[in-house]
Amino acid sequence: MAEARKITLNSISLIAGQFFQRLMGLVLVIVIARSYGKTLLGQYSFIMAYITVFAMASNFGFQTLIVRDIAKDRNSAKNIFPNVAVIQFLFGLFLLVPMIWFLKMTGKELSLATVLLFAFSLVFMENAINAAASILEAMDKMYINAIFLFFKRAFITLLVIAFVFFKKLDLVTLGFTVFSASFFSLPAYLLILKKEGCLDNFYVQIGFLKDLIRAAFPFFILKGVIIMFNRVDILMLSYLRGDEEVGIYSAAYYIVESLMVMADSFAIAFFPTMVQNLKESREKLIALYDKAFKLLFLMGLFLAGFISMTGQKTVLLFYGAKFQQSGVILTVLVWALLFFSMNLPSSRLLIGMDKKWTLISIFGCGLLINIGMNFLLIPRMGAIGAAAANVFSIFFVFAVTLGYVNARLFNVRLVKNCTKPVVSIGLVMLAVRFADNWNIAALIFLSFLLYSGFLYLFKVLGAEDIEFFKGLMLKRRCPQISCSPNE
Repeated sequence: MAEARKITLNSISLIAGQFFQRLMGLVLVIVIARSYGKTLLGQYSFIMAYITVFAMASNFGFQTLIVRDIAKDRNSAKNIFPNVAVIQFLFGLFLLVPMIWFLKMTGKELSLATVLLFAFSLVFMENAINAAASILEAMDKMYINAIFLFFKRAFITLLVIAFVFFKKLDLVTLGFTVFSASFFSLPAYLLILKKEGCLDNFYVQIGFLKDLIRAAFPFFILKGVIIMFNRVDILMLSYLRGDEEVGIYSAAYYIVESLMVMADSFAIAFFPTMVQNLKESREKLIALYDKAFKLLFLMGLFLAGFISMTGQKTVLLFYGAKFQQSGVILTVLVWALLFFSMNLPSSRLLIGMDKKWTLISIFGCGLLINIGMNFLLIPRMGAIGAAAANVFSIFFVFAVTLGYVNARLFNVRLVKNCTKPVVSIGLVMLAVRFADNWNIAALIFLSFLLYSGFLYLFKVLGAEDIEFFKGLMLKRRCPQISCSPNE
């Protein structure tokens, strides 16, 4: 009972915080797109993707390591943050010059002030904030992260709207906005860590530092590969086609990224419990994996199927007629959401089992496929080619990761879990096609009603699944997770 309630609270906190963060992020993109068009949106997307790559390098992969280690031993939280902060700061300083130099080599005409504002925010302050947030996450205090995310994203959105109102919005003011949000957030996180006793031993331990770097190195490589995997389409599109094409692609990309919040938050909420079950009960682990996979698949399938049928309506609603080209891109790119959702349980499981190099190999191959397909498709197809490369590479990662779990760990009941839902979403998509002249709100209601009805009719969810998911979403008292994967 306590385990289910803990997952419930963590899930609700994460989903609420991340949902608002993504919602405000999407509002920010919509404001930029509607007020200043494709070029500024493309420039903003490029600088965020570019700086994020260097931020990842200075992050050194500590976030996942922090969650894993503190979930195993709560006392380790007292030593981690000071040492992590020192490493990240030193790496950030080391990478600052190469970051500016490589940007100049690309020929991008960005002012030094713009680069420094984004760099100091994402490379220095946000890495410290993410480390602090990971400690709170591992200590089951995700509601604190949700509260901070709420105020941070609200601050950014309101400040951008103010710049738009006074007609002062450009890349420099966008960088100032991001910097200001990080500048005010970091002290708040440090105060919480101080209250939790995580800053009591605020000194650097050389031996512990070495051990930390050694343990984090595989996470650093994994994080780097994943970040490049997720950002290479925007970087290559900017290089091969220019900022306007990036703006067209980003309009669709940010919608899909916002939809990924539910799947990602659910997986993050289950990760500490999954790590604990690795040590305690293989049967409970399999049951938890099975339920997580089923829920993530059902959510991803519905969102992908519905958005693929209403992509044009969605883009016109959010961005207006000048972004009409983004509608076609959205109908393709949204299928990445399905494979992303289905891959989360397997990827999280392998991280918990210290199979990091296996994941690095899989994502590394996916990255090479992504780069190769982008080189082939972007010159011929532009943003649509980037979307197709993204979807195929994510499908590849999902298929190989699932194959590894099936071959080495336990059998995932893929056909049993997927056949009836696929038929259900097919019928829903057919109904949406015939109701194409309806407004999008009516289509959402119709689609959800039909999808739920078909899932019930085909008995996709058992009684235990229904009670568990109801408790998860409504913060009720959930039943215990069954130890039998066949129930």
